This record gives sequence, C-alpha cells and structure tokens, in this order.
Amino acid sequence: MTAQLAVDARGAHPSVAGVGRCVADATERGFDRILTAALHRDDLFPFVHHGFEPVEELVVLAHDLIEVPVAPAYRLRSFRLRYRNEVLEVDQRSFEEFWQLDSGGLDEAFGATPRARGRLIRDAGGVVAYSVVGLAGAEAFIQRLAVDPAHQGVGLGRALTADALGWAKIRSARVAFVNTQATNTAALGLYERLGFERRRAPLTVMELHLAGRDTPR
Repeated sequence: MTAQLAVDARGAHPSVAGVGRCVADATERGFDRILTAALHRDDLFPFVHHGFEPVEELVVLAHDLIEVPVAPAYRLRSFRLRYRNEVLEVDQRSFEEFWQLDSGGLDEAFGATPRARGRLIRDAGGVVAYSVVGLAGAEAFIQRLAVDPAHQGVGLGRALTADALGWAKIRSARVAFVNTQATNTAALGLYERLGFERRRAPLTVMELHLAGRDTPR
C-alpha cells in the first residue's frame, strides 16, 4: 500500500523533522511505500536524509495567462462526490499504475493549495475526462488532467486546460504551472500548443520503501 506525500504550495519548504513525522506516521499506519509529489530541487534534502530515492524527473511548464486559449465547446461540470468513483476509474485508465491516483491521492490533489476546483466531462456512459486546478496566491497549478484513452484526440484535454487557465486568470493568478513526464509527448504537445513554455529546472518524484527499515532522526 502506497502513501502519497504532497508538498504544501503555500511557500513553506519541507523540513527534516516534518518529513520524519510523515515517514513515522505512514509506517505506523501500515503503508509499505511513500511516493512524493513532484519536488523542486531546493526541497529534496529532507527526503534524501530520510532515505528517499528519485524515481522520475518531470518537465515543468508555465503559462503567463496573458492570453488564455479558447476552450472547445464541451459541457464542463463541477466535481461532485457522486462522480468520485467514475473519476478514479478514468484516472486508472489514463495512466500507468505508477502514476495512478487512489482516493487519498485525489484528496491530496485538491488539498495541496488553499483553493482548488475540479471539473469533469461526461457522456452517456459516465465521466470521460477530468481536471483539478489549484490556486496559491498569484500562482495556479494544474494538479491533474486525465482523459480516458477511448476519448482522446477530440479536444477534451484542451477544453479542461483552457477552462482551468481561465478560472485562474479571473482569480488574479499571474502564472499557471503544470508538469508531466518527459516521455509523455502527447501531454507536452497539448500544453505547448496552449501557450505553456518549458522551464529549465525539472521536478523530481521520490519514493521510500518502508519495509524493514529504521527511520533516521
């Protein structure tokens, strides 16, 4: 069982003591692995101190929100609790197992920033795409974007991303960030077509296997 460890986007950097508490809590609750959110280079030391190892580097992209792209004409719905299971099923179909969100991971996506909004697109069969965008001060973060593989290539991802950027701009954000795997050429192409530009410094996802280890102090 894997614990998802998010980093607060409100400016506080992780500390050795804070990460240690998270490791101890996850161990006590019976998790066998901890997987972090994507971390900035300046935030890595406390995790390395506790034995975390890098598993993936992500490309960081930013949008200046000066010109927000027009969204294709799909009906976007607000995230509701009754759609939660459908959203998680879409997530599982959209990503490799390593990147899939469980219920706790979805909660972390919504809770990582002071404000957040979920949007989704449904057809007669249920949810086919969804997004989570967060806002912390003047910075917006596209925390999650998933489109069912059977419905890709028809503008659903563009619609959700454009909607997220518009929401962020209306709320006075000055920049929006998103990250994705360097190998995810479809996502990179989408974001760059919508006006995102790559940043130089990558983000790092770290993991820690808890079985049979002592927690350093």
